Amino acid sequence: MPNYQGVWSLSTQYQNASGWPLPPLAGDIALFGVASNSVPLDAIQISTTGNSVTWGTLGVNHTYGGATGSSTRGVIFGGNSAGQTITYVTTANQGSYGDFGDTVVAQTFYNSNAHASDTRGLFFGPYSDPDSIEYVTIASTGNATNFGNMFANRNYGAGTGSSTRAVIAGGYLPDGGGYSNTMDYVTIASTGNSSDFGDLLNTSGGNSACSSSTRSLFAGGVISGGTRSNTIAYITTASTGNATDFGDLTTNNGNYNDGDWSTSNKTRGLFFNHQNTAADVQYVTIASTGNTSSFGDLTNNSSTTTYGFSLSNSHGGLS
Repeated sequence: MPNYQGVWSLSTQYQNASGWPLPPLAGDIALFGVASNSVPLDAIQISTTGNSVTWGTLGVNHTYGGATGSSTRGVIFGGNSAGQTITYVTTANQGSYGDFGDTVVAQTFYNSNAHASDTRGLFFGPYSDPDSIEYVTIASTGNATNFGNMFANRNYGAGTGSSTRAVIAGGYLPDGGGYSNTMDYVTIASTGNSSDFGDLLNTSGGNSACSSSTRSLFAGGVISGGTRSNTIAYITTASTGNATDFGDLTTNNGNYNDGDWSTSNKTRGLFFNHQNTAADVQYVTIASTGNTSSFGDLTNNSSTTTYGFSLSNSHGGLS
């Protein structure tokens, strides 16, 4: 690290420019990360459109991991390679991350099966224990705590919700039981088992999910026979009942095998398509209905960098 004191000539400034800290990102920020700890995370300002920028790399490989976060901090948990490890990132500060603690259940959590309020992050249905719900206090560090049990045991589900309620939808039933159309919910500030909410439009797993303060969206996923769905469905998060058709994905996102994920601010939902060399981002206005529109492209589009995660500092769970 150079000594930054004193008066520098223009040539000295140029030589040391790479060592200067990056200015913090501003606005509603979404981060998208791939499995490899050697590939940088992508950062996007949700309220605009355009291509992503590089955020920085993590020191942990969260293959098949999941993520959520508060307005200042993201938490990324589990995965085949990371085991029980939880990593935190300071969302606006590029490259700022650290060790948070460990999950209760060892090994694999999957993709978007998480949601958070301003204070608490919840993780649903790890592969090794599809009945489990865990939580952390995001502003602190430490190990996760058991929250309760799932209404219907499954993994590959999609988590989202409001500032008071988390909803988990779809997924794959354990022991070869096929896909699920179940939605269940919990009250974030409490602990206990989840309750039945209603049914998705499709019996599916590996869906993408995002939300505003009042409405939750579930998109894509794999349906019976391995077909990838392009359907987007929505619910009013504070109520209960079956999902309603919203529109379609322009390309078929949501396949847990291909690394497609989603996040949002309170008005706009983003769906990340990261299959093979495709690395596009689509968006919808959550309060309306209709098909997705093009947002831009991700920086990292290698076919080897799938199985990722996403989070934002402005999603529908935050006040």
